[in-house]
Amino acid sequence: MFESRITDQDRIVYYHDAIGLYGNLGKREEVYRAWNVFKKICPKTLMMDYYTVISSLVRLGDIEGAEQLYAEWLSVKPTHNPKIVNLLMTYYTRNGLLVKAEALLDRMVESGGKRNPQNWKPRPVNVSSILSICEQNDDMQSKDILMGLLSQVGCLEDEAYKSNVPSTGGVATVCDEDEDITKMKFFSINCRLKNARGT
Repeated sequence: MFESRITDQDRIVYYHDAIGLYGNLGKREEVYRAWNVFKKICPKTLMMDYYTVISSLVRLGDIEGAEQLYAEWLSVKPTHNPKIVNLLMTYYTRNGLLVKAEALLDRMVESGGKRNPQNWKPRPVNVSSILSICEQNDDMQSKDILMGLLSQVGCLEDEAYKSNVPSTGGVATVCDEDEDITKMKFFSINCRLKNARGT
């Protein structure tokens, strides 16, 4: 496998990328193999490491494996991480497992996590799509309801947010989830390098 050519400095990035690549290719066994090798060479795992492998397993539909790794994460870091919780919650809700989704949310709250709808904002690209459908179907009632909900959660008071939603005078943008993941990986790698250098 190509992992044998990875240098010490590049290990974190390459293993994250390899796990993600294997997940995208549908190679479940390779995801686990790369994860197990990664844990041996880098025993101090961070949230981003677990996020990477859990997101790959969720994409593969291996929810049992994702849940086991999340339980492993909780045994190391006994706080629920919202990014990982969101991966599982998304899978549960998309697959009609609402009881599991609610139970996970309740466990998160019981362990000190907070439900915070004040911070939640739908992606502008999704809002734009819904508003476009409403306008195409001349469904102003649904559009008004959506705008009311956006107002309730504070989206319409946020000028930066509004500027990305065409129906509020903004311009539609395409949200790139990979950009968020890349930023998280970069932060995780920088933390590791600082710890390794002792700075």
